[in-house]
Amino acid sequence: MQDDMRTPNTIGAPKGISNKYLLLIDQTLLSVVNFGSVLLLSRIAPVDVFGSFVVTYSYGYFIFIFCTLLLSAPILIFLKKKWQQQEGTYLISTLLLNIVLCIVLGLVAYFFLKTQISDISFLHFLALPLGMTLFDITKKFVFSSDAVHVKYGLLATILLNISFFGLLLYLMYGIDLDQVLEVYGISFMLAALVLMVIIFSTQTVRRSIKTTSVSIVQFTKKMIRTHFTYAKWIILGGVAFWGYNQGIYILAKSFHVDDLIIGKVRTIQNLVGVFNILMITLENHYTPIFSKHLSVENNTGLKQRIKNVYAENYIKVLSLFVLAVPFGLGFYHFVYLEKYGSGTIIFVMFLLVQLLLVAIKPISIALKSIEKTIPFFVSHLFAVTVMVGVFPILLYAKNGYTLALTFLMANVTYAIYILVYYLKKKKSSNVL
Repeated sequence: MQDDMRTPNTIGAPKGISNKYLLLIDQTLLSVVNFGSVLLLSRIAPVDVFGSFVVTYSYGYFIFIFCTLLLSAPILIFLKKKWQQQEGTYLISTLLLNIVLCIVLGLVAYFFLKTQISDISFLHFLALPLGMTLFDITKKFVFSSDAVHVKYGLLATILLNISFFGLLLYLMYGIDLDQVLEVYGISFMLAALVLMVIIFSTQTVRRSIKTTSVSIVQFTKKMIRTHFTYAKWIILGGVAFWGYNQGIYILAKSFHVDDLIIGKVRTIQNLVGVFNILMITLENHYTPIFSKHLSVENNTGLKQRIKNVYAENYIKVLSLFVLAVPFGLGFYHFVYLEKYGSGTIIFVMFLLVQLLLVAIKPISIALKSIEKTIPFFVSHLFAVTVMVGVFPILLYAKNGYTLALTFLMANVTYAIYILVYYLKKKKSSNVL
């Protein structure tokens, strides 16, 4: 237990507390790009350009989801648990495989994208998911490694913000879709490159790199098997998750839903989605901690660790949600009311979704830490099934909140299944 107290990301250690807040600042700044960009683009871009971007981003986000779940998210589990002594090779293998996957998946996605948006080049489209995935992999490595301090991840995110918004503001007048994609690609790749230079300049990381291409290939094969065994159900669930969170806009476009409605719903989803900052911060901070402890304690004490996460965070979370109502609605009505019309009901729907997702986040972290991944596939599958079934019915009934209501029902389905699964396992297991 003394060794755990010296680990940088351990609950209760002063340095661990410091790192948790560095992660929160980092994720807040990253959300400025992920959410602030949409808020800015929805304001400055013409309605047709923003509508096309929403659909393009949905295709690119599919690639991001797939690569993240297969390659970068498992780093939080396996770097400390399995490959801490080979972390340099681990990172190289992950980065190379990510590039190959992005190109292959990008070609497939581009084929379908061109049927909906004809005036877009493959390289501009590829720049979006490739830059985002490279940056995510390097950040996950920094969050999990003891060799590189978390502050360097924060510095890379600061650079990302400066380059992203600097380029966006420079091009904002008369901006088109290709220019938006260029901004995403250049800024994310630049931040990822700087972080790679910092990581590989660390002596501990360089010493852990295998020296021959044959050994790297052998390691990559082992890594793929390990990641796939762990993540296969999460990946399938992630594809379904993409379907009811981003793919829904592709579905709406295929049903000829107006760009104004797509832009309005996407803007409010993005505005309330700022709570993803909190969820991602919790996952990035607590997943390696849970994984580290469970590898030593053999899954004992997991129930108490879940309670600790709730105890440490519930006051802050509830305070943020209370503040979100006046600030979020006030911001929307001040900035977007004239362009998109009233959004109060849609805002409330999305806020309820976020509250529910934050509430079950500690449970999902615990399930992933003990490698219980099938429920995520099943829950997301149920959710996307609800989306596919409900959306055309509401659209046929001419419901004015078809997109938002479909989104709400799909996410409620996901959360309820995860909670029910956990409670059943808790009842029948001493671990949970």
